[in-house]
This record gives sequence, C-alpha cells and structure tokens, in this order.
Amino acid sequence: MSFLPDERRKLEAEGWDAQRIADLQTIIASRENKGVSPIRRDEIDRHLAAAGFAIDDRLRWLVELALYPTYRDVYGDAEQQLRTLVQPVDATASPPPPQSVHAPANDISPQVSTGVSGVPDDWMHCGPVEAAERMIAETPRLLEHRRDGKRAKDSVGEQTLRQSRWAATLLQKSLPAGTPLWKVTKADILELDGHFDNLPIHYGKSQRDRVLEQTLDEAVALAAEDVADGKLNVDDIGFSIGTTNKHFNKLAQIHAFMRTHVDAAPVIDFALFTVAIDADEREARKRYTREQGEALFKLPPWTGCEGTGERLEAGKTVVHDGLFFVLLLVWYTGARR
Repeated sequence: MSFLPDERRKLEAEGWDAQRIADLQTIIASRENKGVSPIRRDEIDRHLAAAGFAIDDRLRWLVELALYPTYRDVYGDAEQQLRTLVQPVDATASPPPPQSVHAPANDISPQVSTGVSGVPDDWMHCGPVEAAERMIAETPRLLEHRRDGKRAKDSVGEQTLRQSRWAATLLQKSLPAGTPLWKVTKADILELDGHFDNLPIHYGKSQRDRVLEQTLDEAVALAAEDVADGKLNVDDIGFSIGTTNKHFNKLAQIHAFMRTHVDAAPVIDFALFTVAIDADEREARKRYTREQGEALFKLPPWTGCEGTGERLEAGKTVVHDGLFFVLLLVWYTGARR
C-alpha cells in the first residue's frame, strides 16, 4: 500500500504539483511508518460486535487493512476537491447569526447508536453479567445498602443477589465471547438449557467455576472426563429442576430489565424453560442417605474432639453447642440438600 511511482506519475498528469504530492506522501508515511491513522478502532469494534463477531486484534487488523486503501483514495479525492471547488469568500457579506440549539435541562433520554437502531450506545456491548449488575444497581428492592437498615424486610438478601449474578454468569459462559445481552436469542437459551443437563450438580460451588474465562463447553468436557476416570459419579451430572427453574427465573428478570432500555432486543419467554414442581420444592429435594448420615456423625464434633478451637481434631471432648445440636436437628427434620 506504499505510494508507488505509477501513482505519482498519474497524479502529476492530473495536475498535482510537487507540494501536494509530498503532502499525500507524508500522510501515507504517517500511517505506514508511525501507525497514525484516522480509522478509529472503537468504531471497528462497534461494527464487529453489532455483526456478531468476537473481537480480537487479528480481526481488527484485517478490517483496518481492508479499509486503508479506501481511506487513501478518499483522502486524495477530498484534497483535490478542497483545492478546486472552494469558492472565494465575500468579506463584505455579513455572516448569518449563530443559532444555538438548547437541549432540555432534564433531558436524560439515552443516545441511540447510529449503528443499530433501537440499541443505546451504553447497551451496545453490555453482556449478561454487566446487565445483572445494572439491574441490581437500579432496582430499589435489590439495593445492597438496604440489607442492614430499617428497610431490610422490603429488600432481598445476599443469596438472591448471588443467584442473579450466577445465572448471568452461566449465560455469559455459554455464549461466544463479546456477545451482548440484547443479541441473545431463544436458540442461545436452548443451548444453555442443554448445558444444564451436562454440568455437575456442584458446578459453581468453587470460585474457579465462576471465572468467565472457562466456557460451559469446557466445563462439560471436564465433567465428562471426570466421569470417565471414575472421579465423578454419573448421578452427579445434571442440574435439578429446582436449580434450573431458579436460573431461568433470574435470567428472565435480567432480560426483562434490559428490554426496558433496548427496544431492539427480542422477546424471550423464559417460562417455556421452567418445569412445574408438583410437590413443595423443599420436599422435592433429595434426602441425604443413611450412609451419609452415619459418616457425618462419626466426625469429631459428635464422637469427641480436642476442644472448642479444634473441633475437627479427634479427642475426648464433646461440646454441646450449636454445631452439635443444629446438624442433629437438621437430620431429624428431613436433612434436605
């Protein structure tokens, strides 16, 4: 894409003088030698995201590479037009009075992106996790600062907030990197539903499960390997009805919140993905087995420990406190997981 001799001769034949050609060469050299370019990378990213591509440096470079020859031609044409089409300005003519346009002082309407109709700029690249945080921040009942105040009974607890964030994380981990929530379709939710049947029941308990870098495809593959290696029981694969219902209900709330801001977002009926539970949800949970109970109550807190500071170290002391009695009560009242 350098400035070639044939191009110079062509410009000279069109009447370009040496200074104009030198100016164009300077512009080209700035781009090729110094990386100076009027092509804005954030605009490239915006259009790539709107088209559904996962943004990376290589793809961005390919787009810039394709745009650059056009930019050079446009610059040359514009420079020529500026020199040949500008009319002399009549110094005696009075310029028209400036007209100012004042926006209403309370105008808080979102700026809609010119790239995609109906999608505000601040939602263009907003993924499920960020959308969940926005919902929590803007919904009074979800405000975290209320939990310890006098209005605590009208707000939700940390567990509910954690469930919303985890549901959003699961969805984001199932999507191609960089997918904004407004572009999520029913097909994406169907794929997430399939993952729920192939993930371990304990998935998400570990902090490492919650990092976005690990996709659900990778998590499912690791679980399959653990089953094959005997590290994981096949019965421990697949979320329960109660768990998946909870996730879909949280996603429905987040998606509905997003749609109050993004007109272009498709409607998704998350209720189609939930399953009715005939019995009380608590009763629908599996009980611990007798073997699990025997293993639990053979531990030092119930058979004898070293003391209150070393409850899990075997010894001769049995401390009759909350730890001792609460789990006994849990066991005798149903011991639900």
